[in-house]
Amino acid sequence: MDDGGTDSIGPDRGHSRASRLWGLLVFMFPLTVYVLTAAPTVYGLDSAELATGAYTLGIVHSPGCPLYLLLGHLFARIPVGDVGYRLNLMSCVCAALAVYLVYRVLLVLTGIRWFAVTSAWALAFSFYFWVWAVVAELYALHACFAAGLLLLVLQWEREKKPHRLPCIALVFGLGMGNHTSLILLLPGLAWIILTDESRPLKQARLVLFTVCCGLLGATVYLYLPLRHMASPPMDYVRDYFPEVNLVSWRGMVWMVSGGMFKRIFFDVPLPEVARGAARCARQLIDNFGAIGVLVGLVGVRAGFKKRRRLHIGLALLFVCHTLFFLSYGALDRRWMFSVTYLVWGVWLGIGMADLAAFFRRTRHDTLRRLPFVVSAILVFWLLCYNCGRANMRRDDSARRMGQDILAALRPQAVFFGLWEHVSVLEYLQLVEGCRPDVTVRNLVFLGAGSARRAAHKHLGEGLPVYSSCTNVLSDGALQFSNVLDDPLCYRVDYGGVSEPQDAKGESSGALP
Repeated sequence: MDDGGTDSIGPDRGHSRASRLWGLLVFMFPLTVYVLTAAPTVYGLDSAELATGAYTLGIVHSPGCPLYLLLGHLFARIPVGDVGYRLNLMSCVCAALAVYLVYRVLLVLTGIRWFAVTSAWALAFSFYFWVWAVVAELYALHACFAAGLLLLVLQWEREKKPHRLPCIALVFGLGMGNHTSLILLLPGLAWIILTDESRPLKQARLVLFTVCCGLLGATVYLYLPLRHMASPPMDYVRDYFPEVNLVSWRGMVWMVSGGMFKRIFFDVPLPEVARGAARCARQLIDNFGAIGVLVGLVGVRAGFKKRRRLHIGLALLFVCHTLFFLSYGALDRRWMFSVTYLVWGVWLGIGMADLAAFFRRTRHDTLRRLPFVVSAILVFWLLCYNCGRANMRRDDSARRMGQDILAALRPQAVFFGLWEHVSVLEYLQLVEGCRPDVTVRNLVFLGAGSARRAAHKHLGEGLPVYSSCTNVLSDGALQFSNVLDDPLCYRVDYGGVSEPQDAKGESSGALP
């Protein structure tokens, strides 16, 4: 096989029937795999929160992700499975679309269809990409916007059509409506555009129109004040930050800039960032395998050697995204490197193409075919190896956990829980109508002091109080007794008062 064979595609053949069929296959194969391995119902943590927010058109944690909620509201109306499953399907579609866009990026960069296909599929079936394609989360849609923006910038660089810059800005503004971390792509994309020989900044009208299009895309954030005024069933700002007015400019800036979590921005000490970088490197190997990482390094070398300016931009995408999340103080930050893996998938394809060009100079047909065979084996290995790890089609643990907790609570109970518990309980309440008598409070937003004062207040009112976390509420005056076989739910009372042994049987919260 060589660049002139069936695996090569030139600019004049980019829209041929064969190219369209290949594009459809690139999209449909991972989509089918994702649907077959998707979680069958609501998943835990942010997934349950996002499903609830999309269904109720509510307001979730900062920065609010209004675009995700609006798109998710459409998916929530699909007549298949429950709402949690429908939002999982949205991730399947977005991740498959991101894979297709990476394929298109690699067609532009390598011109060899085989490596564009196999490298896109290697990304699709890598563990840390796959695992967020089968549950409701922001990362699949985020990767879709990242790949789409990179493709648009490359097409602009190649064709120099002025209308593409406003289009890029519009897509960027919309993408910010999914998650504001998209701004981490700005240095890399801006480098590619601003260092181009056409010098686009010299055209004042074009620059002004481009900025306006970016702001137009960002108007999706008007969702937040509009829904805040409508008092939806789910509104984390109203319920936990009543001092913030989302209808005001200051309140909007607080929300969009991640005001709920500012304390953990750049919160990781420098030595821990270094250790995190080592862990990230191990994750990269775990994600693509040793072969995928080595070939990606070949792609980095080849890219900087042949198209330095472009690959400085790709490196900025990679470094800015990786460094920010290495310094981010969230406990689950190791799952947040979606753009890191996406850029590496691009370098993987470039590396395969460079190896093919190297071996093509030999006289041995076996060596000339080696990169094509290796890329196919890599995809097959990742698919087989990660299928068991990322397959969630039987995982209904979050739903069962939430049902067990609600069933254990007495009427009019107040439950103080961690994020992974509260989000599922809110889903069961607001989406499926289970136990509306129960009040659910998130300890992450309340904090220890506020939670203890609230617990004492509710106990003084004679309400039954429960919690999934004893150490946050513990103040010496309260006693905790487990009411479930698993330590997920504790009855909270003043010393000497405990839950009766038949608490489950007395509960009015038994779920159908």
